[in-house]
Amino acid sequence: MTKTQDKKFFDLADEYQSHRQILTMWPRQWKKYRAPKNLRWRSLEFSDDARSKVPRKPGVYAFSVKPSVANLGISYLMYVGMTDRTLRERFAEYLRERSPNRGRPKLATLFHHYRGFIHFNYAYVKPPHTLKQVEEKLLAAFIPPANDRLPATISKVVRAFP
Repeated sequence: MTKTQDKKFFDLADEYQSHRQILTMWPRQWKKYRAPKNLRWRSLEFSDDARSKVPRKPGVYAFSVKPSVANLGISYLMYVGMTDRTLRERFAEYLRERSPNRGRPKLATLFHHYRGFIHFNYAYVKPPHTLKQVEEKLLAAFIPPANDRLPATISKVVRAFP
């Protein structure tokens, strides 16, 4: 290989490494998940233009990366959260957190690397379930890579493997 070919290879290898994510796929946790019957998800592209479409109600939300390749409809769940304020307020806060100086570096990096592919998914939670209960169940089922806080039983297992 020439020096130019070497550089192209190493640049490509560095780029590949920057996009590697560890996704946990744990069927046991999926089987344990019991969703509220009335949980209906909606999805919007994570962009400034979408802000006005986000409702002014509390709820649970998730960020996913949706490549939109080959019409497969595949997305990768990256983060789960909840808000007792409005979803629109929380969405606006995340728009500001796209800068690593204003938000969590892990999420800012996610937003930067996958700009144009990030989707904000949200659902309302109706009684008898609480936002916290639904968030905990989602975190335990999916163990999203961008979440640092997980339910205690899951966190203990995850921390056993650095």
